[in-house]
Amino acid sequence: MPRMSNGAPATIVIRANGSTLIVTGSATFLGGYPIFAHGERDGIFGEWHWDGQRLEARVDRLGMFPLYYSELPNGIAVSTSISDLIKAGASPEIDWTALQILFLMGFCIACDTVFRAVKAFPVGGKLTWTPDRLQVTECFPEIKINLLPRSNAIDAYIDIFRSAVRKRVLDGAPIRLPLSGGRDSRHILLDLVTIGSPPACCYTSSYSTMLDDARVAREICAALRVPHFESCIPEKDDIVRTELEKNDLINFQALEHGWSWLLAKTMADAEAVSYDGIAGDVLSAGHFHDDENSRLYRAGRFEDLARRLAPDMGLVLLPTLWREASAAADLHSALVTELLRYQHTQNPMMFFFLYNRSRRAVSPTIQCLYGRVLRAAYAPFLDQDVFDFLAGLPEEMFVDKKFHTQAIARAHPGIGEMAFAKKTPIPRDLQRRYATQGFRFALRASSPLFDRRAVLLRFARSLLLRRYEPEANWVKAVGKRQASF
Repeated sequence: MPRMSNGAPATIVIRANGSTLIVTGSATFLGGYPIFAHGERDGIFGEWHWDGQRLEARVDRLGMFPLYYSELPNGIAVSTSISDLIKAGASPEIDWTALQILFLMGFCIACDTVFRAVKAFPVGGKLTWTPDRLQVTECFPEIKINLLPRSNAIDAYIDIFRSAVRKRVLDGAPIRLPLSGGRDSRHILLDLVTIGSPPACCYTSSYSTMLDDARVAREICAALRVPHFESCIPEKDDIVRTELEKNDLINFQALEHGWSWLLAKTMADAEAVSYDGIAGDVLSAGHFHDDENSRLYRAGRFEDLARRLAPDMGLVLLPTLWREASAAADLHSALVTELLRYQHTQNPMMFFFLYNRSRRAVSPTIQCLYGRVLRAAYAPFLDQDVFDFLAGLPEEMFVDKKFHTQAIARAHPGIGEMAFAKKTPIPRDLQRRYATQGFRFALRASSPLFDRRAVLLRFARSLLLRRYEPEANWVKAVGKRQASF
């Protein structure tokens, strides 16, 4: 029986020494939190099996489980940890195109990582290795177009999603639920209460990117009589330490999520389960819909679209030694290649963000952050029935960005219609805390990819000149990411 991962790193390394194969790590592995539906595993998971001559590994149908591989000079390594792959012998050479895209967009794309020799498993990915051959394949789910009228589609969504939540309730396991002031987590919470499985507690971070985020969440919980806890941002150098820990834990896959690691540690309970709203906004709220992006895509102006998504900007925090290599990276060609993959779909920009931002930047938090401190963390919006239904709806259904809001209000009259929090700039006091802690960190940080002077100057500028205060958050994310390498 394969070993279920609890979020701790797992690695297998196979090396050929003449006619002998030397194996380190577990021969079998099953990670993630799959359930069984339609006669197969559903949900986010990754697994491998080594039979002595052949290694087979795969991830879920959407490629959401963060699993990585590297072909070694005399073998293969597969792991949930990029750092462990580097330790196993994978080359640490930087992929400058991937690094540029990460810093400009906040996530890596396709199967690239910031290390040229390390790749993420593709969508529906399967890897087969024998001493004389490595084969990696991808398989995107077949999408069947759904032509239901809007009102009928909303009714169907309500029923299908509630069923997905119900399938993921574990009898006797307490539920600890992250709750923002937005739609995805509220939808999960309301359905949990409706089916008679209310959370033991809901948790909201005080990292204020949403106006009145904590207040809205607290009011929802009060109306439902569900306990609520606000996780506060530390006052001292914990922000820096948390960012560095997060970078390594999520394998350098995203600039964001420092707050998620703080929240996860607050929720820690080895017996509890949780539910993540990943992709709810992308699949049902038109979160990344942009009329101009869609127009450029439909017109076939992919180069213009790529430059709109990732405007030209050098990596100003790099030492001079590396700026030439970075400037030579052809990131827009890489973006165009990835954009073209979704030409056959009815909602190409939605799929672009789903299979790149959601898959590469958000999904790692489930396994690598929440998965480290909880029994299970489920993703009901990625349930096979939910995904297939929503992915088949036309782009026009989500242009007004009200589909999910209307579904929640119809499913839960009254409380489902309570106001949602709104996006807002990070508060000034938090910006200054970033700058102060970041400045102290930069004084002692050391990395070949880290220009100490450039980082110090920008943190100082954000402290001294108000118009540069928002820069502290970007420098904090990018600077600490570069210092992590």
